Amino acid sequence: MLKVSLFALEVPAVAPRHLPPEKATVAVNCDVRNGNLVSRRAPLPEAVQPVLAGSADTLYHYNNLWFSWAGRINAVSSPIRQDPYDRLYITGDGVPRYARNDTASGSGVMPAVTRPLGVPAPTTAPVISYTQPGSDPDPLDNQTLYFLCTYITDLGEESAPSPVSDAVVLAEPDTDTLTITLPGSPTVNDVGIVSVRLYMTRTTDDSSDYYQVADYAVTTADVTITPNNVGTNFTLVTQNYDPPPAGMHSLIKMPGGFLVGATNMTLHPSEAYLPYAYQYANQLVTNAPVVAMRAFDSGAVVMTTEYPEILSGDTPESLYLQTVNLEQACVAPASAVTLGQGVIYASPDGLVLISASQARLLTDSILLPEQWAALNPATIHGYAWEGKYIGFYDETGGFIYDPGNNEIGWLDYYADAGYADIEQDKLYLLVDNQLCVFDGGAPLTKIWRSKLHQTPTGGYEFFRVVAAPGEDLTGTVLRVYADSDLLLTNTFEVDERDWNYLPGVLAERWQVEIETTATIEQLILGSNINELGLT
Repeated sequence: MLKVSLFALEVPAVAPRHLPPEKATVAVNCDVRNGNLVSRRAPLPEAVQPVLAGSADTLYHYNNLWFSWAGRINAVSSPIRQDPYDRLYITGDGVPRYARNDTASGSGVMPAVTRPLGVPAPTTAPVISYTQPGSDPDPLDNQTLYFLCTYITDLGEESAPSPVSDAVVLAEPDTDTLTITLPGSPTVNDVGIVSVRLYMTRTTDDSSDYYQVADYAVTTADVTITPNNVGTNFTLVTQNYDPPPAGMHSLIKMPGGFLVGATNMTLHPSEAYLPYAYQYANQLVTNAPVVAMRAFDSGAVVMTTEYPEILSGDTPESLYLQTVNLEQACVAPASAVTLGQGVIYASPDGLVLISASQARLLTDSILLPEQWAALNPATIHGYAWEGKYIGFYDETGGFIYDPGNNEIGWLDYYADAGYADIEQDKLYLLVDNQLCVFDGGAPLTKIWRSKLHQTPTGGYEFFRVVAAPGEDLTGTVLRVYADSDLLLTNTFEVDERDWNYLPGVLAERWQVEIETTATIEQLILGSNINELGLT
Protein backbone atom coordinates (compact mmCIF):
# COMPACT_ATOMS: atom_id res chain seq x y z
CA MET A 1 0.00 0.00 0.00
CA LEU A 2 1.12 3.53 -0.80
CA LYS A 3 -0.36 5.90 1.78
CA VAL A 4 0.38 9.55 2.42
CA SER A 5 -1.32 10.86 5.57
CA LEU A 6 1.22 13.53 6.55
CA PHE A 7 2.12 16.21 4.03
CA ALA A 8 5.28 18.32 3.84
CA LEU A 9 7.00 20.59 1.32
CA GLU A 10 9.96 19.99 -1.00
CA VAL A 11 13.61 19.12 -0.48
CA PRO A 12 14.71 19.37 -4.13
CA ALA A 13 18.35 18.49 -3.44
CA VAL A 14 17.42 14.95 -2.40
CA ALA A 15 16.69 12.34 -5.06
CA PRO A 16 12.93 11.60 -5.16
CA ARG A 17 13.34 7.96 -4.13
CA HIS A 18 15.35 8.91 -1.01
CA LEU A 19 12.83 11.38 0.38
CA PRO A 20 10.86 10.67 3.57
CA PRO A 21 7.25 9.60 2.84
CA GLU A 22 5.75 13.00 3.68
CA LYS A 23 8.05 15.10 1.49
CA ALA A 24 7.00 16.36 -1.92
CA THR A 25 8.72 16.50 -5.27
CA VAL A 26 6.29 19.25 -6.30
CA ALA A 27 4.62 21.63 -3.82
CA VAL A 28 2.98 24.70 -5.32
CA ASN A 29 0.63 26.91 -3.29
CA CYS A 30 0.70 24.36 -0.47
CA ASP A 31 0.14 24.97 3.24
CA VAL A 32 1.17 21.98 5.34
CA ARG A 33 1.37 23.55 8.79
CA ASN A 34 -1.08 21.11 10.43
CA GLY A 35 -0.03 18.02 8.48
CA ASN A 36 -2.98 18.16 6.09
CA LEU A 37 -2.59 19.42 2.55
CA VAL A 38 -4.23 22.86 2.56
CA SER A 39 -4.28 25.53 -0.14
CA ARG A 40 -2.44 28.78 0.30
CA ARG A 41 -4.82 31.63 -0.27
CA ALA A 42 -4.64 34.17 -3.05
CA PRO A 43 -3.41 37.70 -2.31
CA LEU A 44 -6.45 39.70 -1.22
CA PRO A 45 -6.64 43.21 -2.76
CA GLU A 46 -7.31 46.01 -0.30
CA ALA A 47 -10.80 47.49 -0.65
CA VAL A 48 -9.35 50.99 -1.03
CA GLN A 49 -6.27 51.06 -3.23
CA PRO A 50 -3.67 53.74 -2.40
CA VAL A 51 -1.88 55.80 -5.02
CA LEU A 52 1.54 54.19 -5.38
CA ALA A 53 4.69 55.07 -7.29
CA GLY A 54 4.91 53.72 -10.81
CA SER A 55 6.92 50.48 -10.87
CA ALA A 56 7.05 50.57 -7.08
CA ASP A 57 9.68 48.33 -5.51
CA THR A 58 9.38 49.47 -1.89
CA LEU A 59 6.34 49.89 0.35
CA TYR A 60 6.04 51.33 3.86
CA HIS A 61 2.90 51.47 6.00
CA TYR A 62 3.11 54.77 7.86
CA ASN A 63 0.23 55.24 10.30
CA ASN A 64 -2.75 54.96 7.94
CA LEU A 65 -0.81 56.03 4.84
CA TRP A 66 1.07 54.00 2.25
CA PHE A 67 4.46 55.28 1.16
CA SER A 68 6.07 53.87 -1.98
CA TRP A 69 9.19 54.29 -4.05
CA ALA A 70 10.47 53.07 -7.38
CA GLY A 71 13.68 51.41 -6.22
CA ARG A 72 14.82 49.46 -3.19
CA ILE A 73 14.69 51.90 -0.27
CA ASN A 74 15.49 51.52 3.42
CA ALA A 75 13.07 53.35 5.71
CA VAL A 76 13.22 53.27 9.51
CA SER A 77 11.02 54.82 12.16
CA SER A 78 12.23 57.54 14.48
CA PRO A 79 14.59 56.59 17.32
CA ILE A 80 13.43 59.68 19.22
CA ARG A 81 11.25 58.91 22.22
CA GLN A 82 7.72 60.28 21.76
CA ASP A 83 8.69 62.05 18.56
CA PRO A 84 5.83 64.53 17.97
CA TYR A 85 6.54 64.47 14.24
CA ASP A 86 6.75 60.65 14.00
CA ARG A 87 9.65 61.03 11.60
CA LEU A 88 10.55 58.33 9.08
CA TYR A 89 14.16 58.24 7.87
CA ILE A 90 14.87 57.18 4.31
CA THR A 91 18.04 56.12 2.47
CA GLY A 92 18.83 54.45 -0.83
CA ASP A 93 17.68 57.18 -3.20
CA GLY A 94 20.49 59.73 -3.23
CA VAL A 95 20.59 62.18 -0.33
CA PRO A 96 19.22 60.71 2.93
CA ARG A 97 15.84 62.24 3.73
CA TYR A 98 13.03 62.10 6.24
CA ALA A 99 9.25 62.42 6.20
CA ARG A 100 7.10 63.79 9.03
CA ASN A 101 3.47 63.42 9.99
CA ASP A 102 2.42 67.00 9.28
CA THR A 103 3.62 67.08 5.67
CA ALA A 104 3.68 63.45 4.49
CA SER A 105 0.08 63.05 3.34
CA GLY A 106 -1.23 64.13 -0.03
CA SER A 107 -3.51 63.16 -2.88
CA GLY A 108 -0.77 61.55 -4.95
CA VAL A 109 2.21 59.33 -4.30
CA MET A 110 3.37 59.61 -0.70
CA PRO A 111 5.30 60.77 1.16
CA ALA A 112 4.17 64.02 -0.39
CA VAL A 113 7.04 66.01 1.13
CA THR A 114 10.44 64.91 2.42
CA ARG A 115 13.44 66.87 3.62
CA PRO A 116 17.16 66.21 3.34
CA LEU A 117 18.51 64.74 6.56
CA GLY A 118 21.07 66.86 8.40
CA VAL A 119 21.71 70.56 8.92
CA PRO A 120 24.58 72.23 7.04
CA ALA A 121 26.85 74.52 9.02
CA PRO A 122 27.23 78.21 8.17
CA THR A 123 30.12 78.59 5.76
CA THR A 124 31.21 82.07 6.83
CA ALA A 125 32.28 83.38 10.22
CA PRO A 126 30.52 86.19 12.04
CA VAL A 127 32.10 89.56 11.31
CA ILE A 128 32.74 91.74 14.38
CA SER A 129 32.63 95.53 14.30
CA TYR A 130 34.18 97.29 17.31
CA THR A 131 35.49 100.80 17.79
CA GLN A 132 38.18 100.78 20.45
CA PRO A 133 38.39 103.89 22.69
CA GLY A 134 41.19 106.28 22.01
CA SER A 135 42.82 105.46 25.34
CA ASP A 136 42.77 102.29 27.41
CA PRO A 137 42.50 103.21 31.12
CA ASP A 138 43.40 99.69 32.33
CA PRO A 139 45.06 97.39 29.78
CA LEU A 140 45.21 94.60 32.35
CA ASP A 141 41.43 94.06 32.27
CA ASN A 142 41.25 93.74 28.49
CA GLN A 143 39.27 90.77 27.26
CA THR A 144 39.75 88.81 24.02
CA LEU A 145 36.60 87.38 22.46
CA TYR A 146 35.86 84.99 19.59
CA PHE A 147 32.49 84.31 18.02
CA LEU A 148 30.90 81.63 15.90
CA CYS A 149 27.36 80.62 15.07
CA THR A 150 25.17 77.64 14.13
CA TYR A 151 21.95 77.16 12.20
CA ILE A 152 18.74 76.03 13.93
CA THR A 153 15.81 74.38 12.13
CA ASP A 154 12.11 74.63 12.85
CA LEU A 155 12.43 71.24 14.59
CA GLY A 156 15.17 72.48 16.92
CA GLU A 157 18.01 70.68 15.13
CA GLU A 158 21.33 72.48 15.45
CA SER A 159 24.15 72.39 12.95
CA ALA A 160 27.89 72.22 13.45
CA PRO A 161 29.45 75.66 13.97
CA SER A 162 30.65 78.18 11.44
CA PRO A 163 34.31 79.16 11.16
CA VAL A 164 35.52 81.19 14.12
CA SER A 165 35.54 84.95 13.87
CA ASP A 166 38.63 87.09 14.11
CA ALA A 167 39.60 87.97 17.67
CA VAL A 168 38.29 91.17 19.15
CA VAL A 169 39.96 92.78 22.20
CA LEU A 170 37.65 94.78 24.47
CA ALA A 171 39.21 97.72 26.27
CA GLU A 172 36.21 98.22 28.57
CA PRO A 173 34.72 94.69 28.98
CA ASP A 174 32.00 95.85 31.38
CA THR A 175 30.40 98.35 29.02
CA ASP A 176 31.70 97.85 25.48
CA THR A 177 29.20 96.91 22.78
CA LEU A 178 29.79 95.05 19.52
CA THR A 179 28.00 94.96 16.19
CA ILE A 180 28.06 91.49 14.67
CA THR A 181 27.22 90.65 11.07
CA LEU A 182 25.64 87.18 10.90
CA PRO A 183 26.11 84.78 7.97
CA GLY A 184 22.44 84.92 6.92
CA SER A 185 20.42 82.17 5.28
CA PRO A 186 22.20 79.55 3.17
CA THR A 187 21.83 79.82 -0.59
CA VAL A 188 19.63 76.69 -0.57
CA ASN A 189 17.49 76.30 2.52
CA ASP A 190 15.68 73.00 2.05
CA VAL A 191 16.07 71.72 5.61
CA GLY A 192 13.92 74.28 7.43
CA ILE A 193 16.56 76.60 8.87
CA VAL A 194 14.79 79.38 10.74
CA SER A 195 17.38 80.95 13.01
CA VAL A 196 21.04 81.59 13.73
CA ARG A 197 22.46 80.86 17.16
CA LEU A 198 25.39 83.05 18.19
CA TYR A 199 28.13 81.82 20.54
CA MET A 200 31.16 83.55 22.05
CA THR A 201 34.11 82.61 24.23
CA ARG A 202 36.06 84.65 26.79
CA THR A 203 39.65 83.52 26.47
CA THR A 204 43.10 84.38 25.24
CA ASP A 205 42.77 81.89 22.34
CA ASP A 206 40.06 80.22 20.29
CA SER A 207 40.06 76.81 22.00
CA SER A 208 37.83 77.40 25.04
CA ASP A 209 34.14 76.63 25.48
CA TYR A 210 31.68 78.71 23.52
CA TYR A 211 28.66 80.06 25.36
CA GLN A 212 25.29 80.74 23.82
CA VAL A 213 24.53 84.43 23.29
CA ALA A 214 21.08 84.37 21.63
CA ASP A 215 19.06 83.12 18.69
CA TYR A 216 18.21 85.43 15.81
CA ALA A 217 15.97 85.01 12.79
CA VAL A 218 17.97 83.64 9.89
CA THR A 219 17.19 86.77 7.89
CA THR A 220 18.84 89.01 10.51
CA ALA A 221 21.84 90.84 9.08
CA ASP A 222 23.40 92.63 12.08
CA VAL A 223 22.97 92.48 15.84
CA THR A 224 24.38 94.60 18.66
CA ILE A 225 25.33 92.98 21.95
CA THR A 226 27.02 93.84 25.22
CA PRO A 227 29.29 90.83 25.90
CA ASN A 228 29.34 91.42 29.63
CA ASN A 229 25.60 90.73 29.79
CA VAL A 230 25.91 87.24 28.21
CA GLY A 231 25.45 84.35 30.62
CA THR A 232 27.44 81.11 30.67
CA ASN A 233 24.72 78.52 31.14
CA PHE A 234 24.64 76.89 27.71
CA THR A 235 27.74 75.75 25.86
CA LEU A 236 28.23 74.63 22.27
CA VAL A 237 27.88 70.82 21.93
CA THR A 238 27.50 70.41 18.15
CA GLN A 239 31.14 70.94 17.18
CA ASN A 240 31.27 67.75 15.07
CA TYR A 241 27.61 67.32 14.05
CA ASP A 242 27.89 66.79 10.31
CA PRO A 243 25.02 65.83 7.99
CA PRO A 244 25.09 62.22 6.74
CA PRO A 245 27.01 61.58 3.50
CA ALA A 246 24.94 62.05 0.36
CA GLY A 247 25.12 58.43 -0.79
CA MET A 248 24.42 56.78 2.54
CA HIS A 249 22.29 53.62 2.24
CA SER A 250 21.12 50.54 4.18
CA LEU A 251 19.86 52.59 7.12
CA ILE A 252 19.03 50.70 10.34
CA LYS A 253 17.89 51.66 13.84
CA MET A 254 19.92 50.41 16.79
CA PRO A 255 18.56 49.75 20.30
CA GLY A 256 20.52 52.68 21.79
CA GLY A 257 18.37 55.25 20.01
CA PHE A 258 20.64 55.94 17.05
CA LEU A 259 20.75 55.19 13.33
CA VAL A 260 23.54 53.60 11.29
CA GLY A 261 23.98 53.90 7.54
CA ALA A 262 26.70 52.87 5.12
CA THR A 263 28.74 54.15 2.21
CA ASN A 264 31.09 51.75 0.45
CA MET A 265 33.23 50.30 3.31
CA THR A 266 32.28 52.84 5.99
CA LEU A 267 29.56 52.74 8.63
CA HIS A 268 28.13 56.05 9.82
CA PRO A 269 26.40 56.10 13.23
CA SER A 270 24.26 59.07 14.18
CA GLU A 271 24.32 60.66 17.57
CA ALA A 272 21.97 59.06 20.09
CA TYR A 273 18.44 60.47 19.64
CA LEU A 274 19.83 62.97 17.12
CA PRO A 275 19.42 61.12 13.81
CA TYR A 276 20.41 64.18 11.78
CA ALA A 277 23.93 64.43 13.29
CA TYR A 278 26.94 62.25 12.40
CA GLN A 279 30.44 62.39 13.83
CA TYR A 280 33.51 61.37 11.85
CA ALA A 281 35.13 60.00 15.02
CA ASN A 282 32.42 57.32 15.36
CA GLN A 283 32.79 55.88 11.87
CA LEU A 284 33.80 52.23 11.42
CA VAL A 285 35.44 50.51 8.46
CA THR A 286 34.20 47.16 7.19
CA ASN A 287 36.21 44.41 5.50
CA ALA A 288 34.46 44.91 2.13
CA PRO A 289 31.82 47.16 0.54
CA VAL A 290 28.52 47.04 2.40
CA VAL A 291 25.55 45.59 0.52
CA ALA A 292 22.87 45.63 3.23
CA MET A 293 22.34 45.86 6.99
CA ARG A 294 19.62 44.51 9.26
CA ALA A 295 19.22 44.93 13.00
CA PHE A 296 18.35 42.01 15.29
CA ASP A 297 18.10 41.50 19.04
CA SER A 298 21.87 41.41 19.66
CA GLY A 299 22.97 44.18 17.31
CA ALA A 300 23.03 44.18 13.53
CA VAL A 301 24.31 42.09 10.65
CA VAL A 302 26.41 43.94 8.10
CA MET A 303 26.31 42.07 4.79
CA THR A 304 29.12 42.79 2.36
CA THR A 305 30.50 41.63 -0.96
CA GLU A 306 32.68 39.20 1.03
CA TYR A 307 32.33 38.10 4.67
CA PRO A 308 29.39 39.25 6.82
CA GLU A 309 30.09 41.14 10.04
CA ILE A 310 28.19 41.64 13.28
CA LEU A 311 27.82 45.19 14.60
CA SER A 312 27.54 45.47 18.39
CA GLY A 313 27.42 48.29 20.93
CA ASP A 314 24.94 50.31 22.96
CA THR A 315 26.14 53.79 21.97
CA PRO A 316 27.59 55.34 18.81
CA GLU A 317 30.95 55.65 20.57
CA SER A 318 31.07 52.00 21.71
CA LEU A 319 30.25 50.29 18.40
CA TYR A 320 32.55 47.56 17.14
CA LEU A 321 32.58 45.03 14.30
CA GLN A 322 33.25 41.28 14.38
CA THR A 323 33.89 39.46 11.11
CA VAL A 324 31.91 36.23 10.74
CA ASN A 325 33.97 33.29 9.50
CA LEU A 326 31.57 32.46 6.68
CA GLU A 327 32.52 33.34 3.14
CA GLN A 328 29.04 34.19 1.91
CA ALA A 329 28.51 37.53 0.22
CA CYS A 330 25.09 39.15 -0.01
CA VAL A 331 23.97 39.26 -3.65
CA ALA A 332 20.58 40.94 -3.17
CA PRO A 333 20.12 43.79 -0.66
CA ALA A 334 16.34 43.38 -0.65
CA SER A 335 16.69 39.70 0.27
CA ALA A 336 17.95 40.56 3.77
CA VAL A 337 15.32 39.94 6.44
CA THR A 338 15.31 39.90 10.23
CA LEU A 339 13.66 36.63 11.23
CA GLY A 340 13.48 35.52 14.84
CA GLN A 341 16.81 36.14 16.54
CA GLY A 342 18.86 36.42 13.37
CA VAL A 343 19.10 37.72 9.82
CA ILE A 344 18.58 35.74 6.61
CA TYR A 345 19.89 36.84 3.22
CA ALA A 346 20.61 35.51 -0.26
CA SER A 347 24.19 34.54 -1.08
CA PRO A 348 25.61 32.97 -4.26
CA ASP A 349 25.12 29.52 -2.66
CA GLY A 350 21.76 29.82 -0.92
CA LEU A 351 20.00 31.49 1.98
CA VAL A 352 22.33 32.36 4.88
CA LEU A 353 21.48 32.76 8.56
CA ILE A 354 23.55 35.01 10.84
CA SER A 355 22.74 35.33 14.53
CA ALA A 356 24.59 35.86 17.78
CA SER A 357 24.98 32.11 18.21
CA GLN A 358 25.38 30.74 14.70
CA ALA A 359 26.33 31.51 11.12
CA ARG A 360 25.51 28.98 8.42
CA LEU A 361 24.23 28.32 4.96
CA LEU A 362 20.62 27.26 5.50
CA THR A 363 19.58 25.79 2.17
CA ASP A 364 22.63 23.80 1.05
CA SER A 365 20.92 20.53 2.06
CA ILE A 366 17.65 21.27 0.24
CA LEU A 367 18.75 23.09 -2.93
CA LEU A 368 21.64 22.07 -5.15
CA PRO A 369 23.84 24.90 -6.48
CA GLU A 370 22.26 24.70 -9.92
CA GLN A 371 18.75 24.71 -8.42
CA TRP A 372 19.54 27.80 -6.38
CA ALA A 373 21.20 29.52 -9.35
CA ALA A 374 18.05 28.94 -11.42
CA LEU A 375 16.22 31.34 -9.11
CA ASN A 376 18.56 34.17 -10.14
CA PRO A 377 19.45 35.00 -6.49
CA ALA A 378 20.45 38.60 -7.25
CA THR A 379 16.77 39.35 -7.98
CA ILE A 380 15.36 37.98 -4.71
CA HIS A 381 13.45 40.23 -2.34
CA GLY A 382 12.25 38.68 0.90
CA TYR A 383 9.90 39.18 3.86
CA ALA A 384 9.37 37.60 7.26
CA TRP A 385 5.96 36.03 7.85
CA GLU A 386 4.86 33.69 10.64
CA GLY A 387 8.40 32.41 11.21
CA LYS A 388 8.92 31.75 7.52
CA TYR A 389 10.89 33.46 4.76
CA ILE A 390 8.71 34.59 1.84
CA GLY A 391 10.79 35.30 -1.27
CA PHE A 392 10.09 36.45 -4.81
CA TYR A 393 12.56 35.97 -7.63
CA ASP A 394 13.34 36.79 -11.25
CA GLU A 395 9.99 38.58 -11.76
CA THR A 396 8.61 35.05 -12.17
CA GLY A 397 7.28 33.57 -8.95
CA GLY A 398 7.73 33.14 -5.25
CA PHE A 399 8.75 30.65 -2.60
CA ILE A 400 8.17 29.94 1.07
CA TYR A 401 11.16 28.70 3.04
CA ASP A 402 10.47 27.11 6.42
CA PRO A 403 13.64 27.26 8.55
CA GLY A 404 12.11 25.07 11.25
CA ASN A 405 11.52 22.12 8.93
CA ASN A 406 14.19 23.10 6.39
CA GLU A 407 11.91 22.73 3.38
CA ILE A 408 10.65 24.89 0.57
CA GLY A 409 7.40 25.38 -1.32
CA TRP A 410 6.50 27.54 -4.28
CA LEU A 411 4.01 30.27 -5.13
CA ASP A 412 2.65 30.57 -8.66
CA TYR A 413 2.52 34.37 -8.64
CA TYR A 414 5.02 37.22 -8.36
CA ALA A 415 4.97 40.32 -6.16
CA ASP A 416 6.89 43.47 -7.08
CA ALA A 417 7.15 44.70 -3.50
CA GLY A 418 6.06 43.91 0.02
CA TYR A 419 5.83 45.17 3.58
CA ALA A 420 5.67 43.07 6.74
CA ASP A 421 3.40 44.96 9.13
CA ILE A 422 4.26 43.70 12.61
CA GLU A 423 1.55 45.74 14.33
CA GLN A 424 -1.22 44.31 12.14
CA ASP A 425 0.45 40.90 11.80
CA LYS A 426 0.04 41.02 8.04
CA LEU A 427 2.29 40.78 5.03
CA TYR A 428 1.26 43.23 2.33
CA LEU A 429 2.28 42.57 -1.28
CA LEU A 430 2.10 44.53 -4.50
CA VAL A 431 0.70 42.06 -7.05
CA ASP A 432 -0.33 43.16 -10.53
CA ASN A 433 -0.21 46.80 -9.37
CA GLN A 434 -2.64 46.12 -6.53
CA LEU A 435 -1.91 46.31 -2.82
CA CYS A 436 -2.88 42.95 -1.34
CA VAL A 437 -2.78 41.01 1.90
CA PHE A 438 -0.71 37.86 1.56
CA ASP A 439 -2.65 34.61 2.09
CA GLY A 440 -5.86 36.56 2.64
CA GLY A 441 -8.11 35.64 -0.31
CA ALA A 442 -9.77 32.57 -1.77
CA PRO A 443 -7.95 29.19 -1.75
CA LEU A 444 -5.47 28.82 -4.58
CA THR A 445 -5.28 25.71 -6.70
CA LYS A 446 -2.39 23.73 -5.27
CA ILE A 447 -0.30 20.96 -6.79
CA TRP A 448 1.41 18.37 -4.59
CA ARG A 449 3.34 15.37 -5.93
CA SER A 450 4.69 12.62 -3.73
CA LYS A 451 8.15 11.17 -3.47
CA LEU A 452 9.04 8.25 -5.72
CA HIS A 453 7.73 5.12 -3.98
CA GLN A 454 9.43 1.89 -4.94
CA THR A 455 7.15 -1.17 -4.93
CA PRO A 456 8.91 -4.40 -5.88
CA THR A 457 5.65 -6.37 -5.55
CA GLY A 458 4.40 -5.02 -8.86
CA GLY A 459 1.52 -2.60 -8.65
CA TYR A 460 -1.74 -1.22 -7.27
CA GLU A 461 -5.36 -1.71 -8.26
CA PHE A 462 -7.19 1.06 -6.38
CA PHE A 463 -6.83 4.72 -5.44
CA ARG A 464 -8.52 6.90 -2.85
CA VAL A 465 -8.41 10.62 -2.11
CA VAL A 466 -9.54 11.42 1.44
CA ALA A 467 -10.70 14.99 1.86
CA ALA A 468 -11.17 16.75 5.19
CA PRO A 469 -14.74 16.69 6.58
CA GLY A 470 -16.98 19.11 4.73
CA GLU A 471 -14.61 19.48 1.76
CA ASP A 472 -15.79 18.94 -1.82
CA LEU A 473 -13.58 17.04 -4.26
CA THR A 474 -15.45 18.31 -7.32
CA GLY A 475 -12.88 19.48 -9.88
CA THR A 476 -9.99 17.83 -8.04
CA VAL A 477 -7.49 16.18 -10.39
CA LEU A 478 -5.59 13.06 -9.33
CA ARG A 479 -2.63 11.88 -11.40
CA VAL A 480 -0.85 8.59 -10.88
CA TYR A 481 2.56 7.90 -12.39
CA ALA A 482 3.97 4.41 -12.87
CA ASP A 483 7.64 4.05 -13.84
CA SER A 484 7.64 7.77 -14.79
CA ASP A 485 4.70 7.39 -17.20
CA LEU A 486 1.35 9.03 -16.56
CA LEU A 487 -0.93 6.08 -15.81
CA LEU A 488 -4.12 7.86 -14.72
CA THR A 489 -5.69 11.29 -14.71
CA ASN A 490 -8.93 11.35 -12.75
CA THR A 491 -10.98 14.54 -12.50
CA PHE A 492 -13.62 14.19 -9.81
CA GLU A 493 -17.17 14.94 -10.88
CA VAL A 494 -19.98 16.22 -8.67
CA ASP A 495 -20.86 13.64 -5.98
CA GLU A 496 -18.30 11.18 -7.32
CA ARG A 497 -17.04 8.69 -4.75
CA ASP A 498 -13.52 9.32 -3.43
CA TRP A 499 -12.06 5.99 -4.61
CA ASN A 500 -11.91 4.00 -7.83
CA TYR A 501 -9.97 1.43 -9.83
CA LEU A 502 -6.55 1.93 -11.38
CA PRO A 503 -5.67 0.59 -14.82
CA GLY A 504 -3.96 -2.75 -14.49
CA VAL A 505 -0.23 -2.33 -14.89
CA LEU A 506 2.93 -3.73 -13.33
CA ALA A 507 5.45 -1.14 -12.25
CA GLU A 508 8.10 -0.64 -9.58
CA ARG A 509 8.11 3.14 -9.17
CA TRP A 510 4.97 5.06 -8.27
CA GLN A 511 4.06 8.65 -7.64
CA VAL A 512 0.76 10.32 -6.92
CA GLU A 513 -0.11 13.95 -7.64
CA ILE A 514 -3.10 16.00 -6.55
CA GLU A 515 -4.33 19.31 -7.99
CA THR A 516 -7.14 20.85 -5.99
CA THR A 517 -8.44 23.63 -3.75
CA ALA A 518 -9.88 21.13 -1.28
CA THR A 519 -8.12 20.20 1.96
CA ILE A 520 -6.71 16.69 1.69
CA GLU A 521 -6.06 14.32 4.59
CA GLN A 522 -4.83 11.20 2.78
CA LEU A 523 -3.78 9.84 -0.60
CA ILE A 524 -3.89 6.05 -0.91
CA LEU A 525 -2.95 3.52 -3.57
CA GLY A 526 -3.95 0.00 -2.57
CA SER A 527 -3.41 -3.49 -3.90
CA ASN A 528 -6.84 -4.49 -2.58
CA ILE A 529 -9.93 -2.59 -1.57
CA ASN A 530 -9.41 -3.33 2.13
CA GLU A 531 -6.34 -1.09 2.13
CA LEU A 532 -8.40 1.98 1.26
CA GLY A 533 -9.86 2.31 4.75
CA LEU A 534 -13.45 2.38 3.56
CA THR A 535 -16.16 2.01 6.19
